[in-house]
Amino acid sequence: MRWETHEAVTRCALQLLRSEELAVRLPPNFTRTLISENVRLDKSPEYVEEVYVDRRGYVRSVRRRVPHHSSRTGHILSKLDRVRGEVLRRGALSREVGELARALHYVQDRCVPPPSWGRELHDEVEKGAARSKHLCVEMDVPRPLGRGELRRLLEAQPVAREPRDAVACAILYTYAVLYAVLVNPLRAPEHMVERAVRVRGLFAGWRLAAYLALALASIAACALLLLALLRVSVYLLALAVLLMPAVYPALNALGTLSRDLDTFLRSLRAATEHRSLAFLLPAVSLGLAYDSLLLIACTFTLLVAVLVLSPYLLRDFREIRDDITWFLWRS
Repeated sequence: MRWETHEAVTRCALQLLRSEELAVRLPPNFTRTLISENVRLDKSPEYVEEVYVDRRGYVRSVRRRVPHHSSRTGHILSKLDRVRGEVLRRGALSREVGELARALHYVQDRCVPPPSWGRELHDEVEKGAARSKHLCVEMDVPRPLGRGELRRLLEAQPVAREPRDAVACAILYTYAVLYAVLVNPLRAPEHMVERAVRVRGLFAGWRLAAYLALALASIAACALLLLALLRVSVYLLALAVLLMPAVYPALNALGTLSRDLDTFLRSLRAATEHRSLAFLLPAVSLGLAYDSLLLIACTFTLLVAVLVLSPYLLRDFREIRDDITWFLWRS
């Protein structure tokens, strides 16, 4: 979308938001800053470092520009997580207004066909959207409650082939993001708290003891693996840097000892970050390369995998996991 369309869409969504009772305090210059940061992204694009393994097995990194019209939902949510984090910490929004603006920019651009679909179609929709930028009428706007609903909404975001549809789509999804971040209550809704309490009740007694034993065993297995690496070759200790993130789930799992519901849930969520399983690949590779490391590497891999995946067996945990960082939890 062009800068004037971004501005018009953002103003329209903010106008629709005026009828809602905000759960946070906004700075006096909120609207102006939000729009200026939104528009600035076209002049100052974002770049991210991506790590990959080349054909020779070497770990490389490349700096790539974040695509506007096909940006990943995960990238958008990572920005909104930081915004919501400030909202929960301070009850206000100030420092992260720029992150919110950039997230909205990506959401708005995703309503327009990307250039890869055809430059002619892309330009036609963008030009038409600029002429339809004043489309701001009463709409049946989505009101997502929590991060989980917002994620599902963004994953189903359509791409419009007509200019007016693109503008309407941008307004609706801009409003949905603003609603989820600024209007959602700071404390978790009662039905979510009930699920959280049930999860906390299951992680007690022998189940909690078993989970903590699993975490401690994972840490011990990692220490044994590092010691075995030292015996094989001191140079292999350089791989310890790659193994360390795989220990984070076990370290976070120790936080489930807390009696505070909020601390317990956040620790359990961090311990079940499934992306950390990717860092088990170096351990598996070492086990396959050195027979003396095979047993320890396999044990470490199995312990971490069970630690990360076992809480997903609980339906209540699966239902609220996305929303744990979106609210404050009090039973």
